[in-house]
Formats: sequence, C-alpha cells, structure tokens
Amino acid sequence: MPKPRKGRQQEQLPLDQLLGITLPPKTVTDYLLDKYFDAVHWFMTIFHEPSLRLTYDRLMSSRRCSRLTLNRARVLLLLICLGANYATEDEIRQKFPSFGLLSFRKQSLENVESSLNDLFDAAGIESIQVCVLLGSYHLYHGKPNLAFVVLGAGLQCAQLMNLHKESSWRGLSEVAKEERRRTFWALFVFDRFAATIFGKPCGLPLEDIEVKIPEVIGDKTVQHPHFKSIATMPDGSVEPVTTFSYLKFKLKFYQISSSIIGDLYFHRNPNVIELAAKVSRIHQELVEFHNGLPPELRLDELCSTPDAPVTPETRPFILQALALQVAYDNVQILLHRPLLSQDLQYFKEIKSSTSDGELNTEAASRSRSPSSRDVHQVLLSSRDRCWESAIRSSNLGKHQQCLRSARESHAAAFLGINLFTAGMVLCVIALSRPLSSQAQIAKQAVARIMALSRFLAGRVLLSAQTTKVLRDLVRLIGDKEVDVILSGSEAFENAATATITASKSSVRRPPTPSSTEMTAPVSDEQDAVSQLLDLQSQFQVQQRQQSGSTDVVPEPPASTDFDFSGLENLDFNNGLFTLQQGKSSILLLLLLFKFIRDRITDLAAMFPSSLVGTPDINQTNGETGRSEPWNPEQYNAEHGFVESTSGSENGLVGTDFNMMNTVGQTWLWDSMTWNT
Repeated sequence: MPKPRKGRQQEQLPLDQLLGITLPPKTVTDYLLDKYFDAVHWFMTIFHEPSLRLTYDRLMSSRRCSRLTLNRARVLLLLICLGANYATEDEIRQKFPSFGLLSFRKQSLENVESSLNDLFDAAGIESIQVCVLLGSYHLYHGKPNLAFVVLGAGLQCAQLMNLHKESSWRGLSEVAKEERRRTFWALFVFDRFAATIFGKPCGLPLEDIEVKIPEVIGDKTVQHPHFKSIATMPDGSVEPVTTFSYLKFKLKFYQISSSIIGDLYFHRNPNVIELAAKVSRIHQELVEFHNGLPPELRLDELCSTPDAPVTPETRPFILQALALQVAYDNVQILLHRPLLSQDLQYFKEIKSSTSDGELNTEAASRSRSPSSRDVHQVLLSSRDRCWESAIRSSNLGKHQQCLRSARESHAAAFLGINLFTAGMVLCVIALSRPLSSQAQIAKQAVARIMALSRFLAGRVLLSAQTTKVLRDLVRLIGDKEVDVILSGSEAFENAATATITASKSSVRRPPTPSSTEMTAPVSDEQDAVSQLLDLQSQFQVQQRQQSGSTDVVPEPPASTDFDFSGLENLDFNNGLFTLQQGKSSILLLLLLFKFIRDRITDLAAMFPSSLVGTPDINQTNGETGRSEPWNPEQYNAEHGFVESTSGSENGLVGTDFNMMNTVGQTWLWDSMTWNT
C-alpha cells in the first residue's frame, strides 16, 4: 500500500533551492557561524545556542529543508552573513582560498532582505530575530533610517505574537520559551538604545511587560579564571558569576534607564524642582546598580594590569565590562542633560536668600518648598556627573587590549556612538568658557576621543565621521578662544585709555593690581601648557604604536583631577548656542560641497572623459603635514554613512547632510529644545 503523500509544506526540498542562494561548504559555514558567536552573541544574546547549533547541523548535513522551517533557515543564513562581515579577507584567503568572501557578504544580505515580506507575513519568532539582527547591523553600518524602520517592524511582529506576555505562550517546551525570552529582551534593549540614539519614544512600555529574565538551560558558560566570585543577581538569586551574568545585569540596567526617555524627555515637567527630584532618584538607582556589579563586570578591576594578556577565557568578561561601563557613562550624560541648561546662578541666589530668611522677594516666594533648597546642589551635581562620565570615556585608551577585541565585534559601533556623545559634552564645556582650566582639560580629552575614533575607524564607518565632526568642533573652539582673547584685549585697551584720560585731571596714580590678579593668568597659562605637554607626550606614544611599537599608552595625566566646583561658573547655554551656530556653518559648507560636486558631475556627463582634465588642486593635511588632493566629499556618505539623516519635523530623512544628527545623539544638544 503506497504511503500517503506528504503535504506540500512538509516536503523536503534542496536548501539552496528554497533559499535562492548557493551556500558554501559546511566547513566554511562552520567557521562563519563561529565568527558570529564570537563577535555578536556575547553582546546580543538572542538565541539558545545549543538548540540553534543542532538545527544548523541538521540542515547543513542534509542540505534539505521544508517550507515550514524555511524561516529558520533564513535566520541561519543571516547569522552566517554576519559572521562573514567579521571575518577578514586575509584569514579567509588562508583557510578557504576558493571562497569569495566579498561576494557572499553581498549576496547573502540581499537574499535575507528580499525575504523580509515573507518573514513579516509569518510574524513568528524568526521574524523578530531577523529584525533585531538586521536592524542593529544597519544601525552600525551606515543605514540608520532603515534600522529604525526594521526595528519598528520587529516591534509590531512582537505585538502580534503577544511576545510581551509570557502567560500567552502555551504548548511550548522550556527551551522554546527560553528562546522567546531572549529574543524579547534583545528587542527590548535594542528599542531602548534606539530611543536614545534617535531621540524618539520607546516602543515597549515597561509596565506592559510580563516576561521572565532569561536563565541558563544547557548553555556553555565559564567563570573568570582569576575571580570566580559568587554574587547577588538583579533578580535576588545568589549564584556564581559567569559569562551569562552579563545579560542579567544589562537587562536590569536598561530597565532602570527606561524612565529617562519617557519621564524626562517626552513627558517633561516644567517644574525644575520636580525634574531635579526625578533625576536624583534615577541617578541613585544607577549608582547602586554600578556599585553592585561583581568584579568580573567592572572594567577598572578587570584591567588593573594593562599588560595582562587577553585569553579566550577572559576575553568575554573584558568585552562585557567595557560595554557596561560605556553604556553607564552614556546614560549618565543622557540623564543629567536636561539640567545643564538651567540657570544655576538663579537657584544659588534662591538658596542664599532662603538661608538668610529673605522670603519676601519673588525669587524666594517660588522656593518655599523645602526641596527647592537642594535644587542648586542637584544642578551643580549634574554638571559634575556629565563631566566625570565624559572624562572617563575619554580615558578608555588605556585599555588597549580590550579595545582591540571590541573593534572586531558587534560592539565597535556602539562604542563609537557613545564616544561621540562624550566628545560633544566636552566640546560644550570648552565652548562655554574657552579660557578656563576646564576648557583646556576638555580639549585634551576630546583629542583622546578623536584618537580612539581613528582607532575604531578601520572597522566602523561611524567613527570615521565622528573624527571629522569633532575636528570641526575643535576648530570652532579655537575660533571662540581667539574671539574671547581679542575681546579681552580690546577691553583692556579701552580701560587703559580711560585711565590715561583720568590721569590728566588727577595727580593720583591708578591703583596697582593685587598680586593675585597679576599671578592668576600666569598660573592658568602654566597649567594649560603643562596639560598640552602631557597631551603631546601621549600623541608621541600613539605615533610609536602606529609605527609598530607595542608600548602601552600611559595613564591619563594627573591634571584631569581638579575641583569640580569650577563647573558652577560655566554658562552651558552659551556653549550650546555656539555649538548650534557651528552646526549651521558646517551644514552650509556641506551644501556648498554638494553643489560643486553636482556641477562637476554635470560637466563630466556633458563632455567626454578624454576632454576633461583633472584639476591639480592640492592642500596640506593639517594632521599629517602632507600635501593631499582637496576632497570636497569629506562628509560624503561613501566615506561614512550611506544615508543622509536628520531629526527634522519631516522624519529622520531630511536635507541635513550631517549624518551625526541622528546616530550621534546630537538631538541632545539642541539648545532651543531644552531652554525652559
């Protein structure tokens, strides 16, 4: 009796035929899948690795698949594609000489993108996994607009599945439930991070989430060979600290920071006292979280010995600690940013008048609430926190081996984005009071961030653009310094003229400046020169490293430690206003470059190439001193971001050719938005 014919959906067909792409041999895909887990999985834990590898081995061994499991095969193709993006041509050429790495990268990515409609229509767990991976890939590789749209599709698929309510997952095995938990929380983290990048509301309300924190179910985990500590996890359980512990602490961190976007930015309260109270509460939660991290997840403890080699056992912990520290500092800046534009002097006067019992003035009458007496201290503390976080980010260069490992992972662009935000903080401080000692230290820190960005630029397109934008801001700081110095000289000359005029009608000599007034400028100048000399020595070490030396970058100079109360005298609104003017000037320059480039393109189309001469226009590179061709496309998307982006009222895509407006968190520095 003949067997009943299988349904069309269950029929096993050649895998290459269903996918529409010829997969390389299993030895190659094995290598690329390992690359994915090495570069991405530690940073974004989406899958249950043991069950995923079983599915992969079964598919690649048989090379056959049914339409019911086709989406699973598409997920595996995307993992192999991402692994190919973190494999270098040299290592592939040595291991697999006949394999075309570049062509496979392009074909596999196009294949996955062409299947998005089918994935969205299915609205299954694979759809969300592809959205998280593909969205993060586009965000980190030059297409932030597309990343935002793909993320939105993933959020909608999750809602269709009721992925945020674990009680609705019926008839699933524990492993299947665990994979759903990991996928959901990966989507949650991506949603929170994208909200801070794009300046948009979160898509997953925290109060609607009913999903357990992921747990270890047969996963391969290791402990740090030197610590092997036992710690209290965020859920209250006490267990050994392993490579899986990072996921639990990261989820707790993003749960704490969720209220920043919702409460402080998109539901702002004009009452500064209440705003300061919210900031203080969230800040305290973040500090308690950071203090509760085990030593395996604290960057300063893991990297206490800079020369210690990075082994396969220690590498995941170092990368996880770096990611947590960078995210922590970025969120601190995000948290305290709304208070930077407040009038610190106004609340200082309120505090003073309240303490003196002068409650009849209008300023004092607005501060009768007991909590208002602490607002001045909260505002000053917010400036300190932003400064500390930015300086700490600029000092990441001392963790060289950690940065080398991060550069070859999915966290490289994540690091570059957060470094740019730290650089923006430092530039605003320098623009607020250009001749202050804080401004000199800030410029020194910006130089370190630019060096870090150049280090990452080989693997991250964003970091190449970061360096160019920060370079323009440094030039803006220099122009502001010149303006302040010249305006001060003119004031001095006017004062001298007035003194001479007055002396004609009086025999008394003008008062002699006090000793402190005479020596203070000299002290500031000596302090600035000392800092610049320290920076010069650091750059000399970096140049030796680039030439092949393995010398270690020295510790940051002691001059980075100073009395943070000096930030009280900075006018951040002045710095923000100057920054906005500088951004407008850069945009005009970019529009001019685009106009010239378009006209050259039109001329090239009108005349044969043999009749169009190549202009011999050279300029000297300010950094290298070498004569190089003038490049009107220094901000072109081909050198960085493919899409032109902005946060305009028309959406993400606008006429702003400064790509950092979206991905670089520059929406944080819109002075018109934060003046209350």
